[in-house]
Amino acid sequence: MEGEGYQNILIKSEVINTTEKYFTLKLICYYGAGSGYEENHYYTIDLNTGERVKLSDLFKEGSDYIKVISENIKEQMKKQMAEDPGVIYWVDYEEYPEWNFNEINEDTSFYINADGEIVISFNEGEVAPMYMRVVEFVIPNDVVADMLK
Repeated sequence: MEGEGYQNILIKSEVINTTEKYFTLKLICYYGAGSGYEENHYYTIDLNTGERVKLSDLFKEGSDYIKVISENIKEQMKKQMAEDPGVIYWVDYEEYPEWNFNEINEDTSFYINADGEIVISFNEGEVAPMYMRVVEFVIPNDVVADMLK
């Protein structure tokens, strides 16, 4: 029958971290129709204001956090690829340079882990082939310490 088929949407939630300052909720959205696709959405709430935290809220005004974090992510990608031939990221990808990860933006998905580190998250297919699934990069505190509020 035309237009019929198996489709599924599954949404789960998970509390990532709660500190004196922040609460982070993760929504895991799985879409299935022949093959599956997963995306994660993070909601970090400032417990003092009750407002959702944007990445820019964590940094001093005028700081170049986007460039610094992006360069750190590229370093991590290259290191992981050198250590494991099964790991592929689109960084310095000559065959399709338009796929290359260049930099994060203000809307890039993130959360703050239990160690107070910023974790940048990319959904399936954003910076790597879909088989890599959702990928995350922990940004060491010393990389951004001078820029944090």
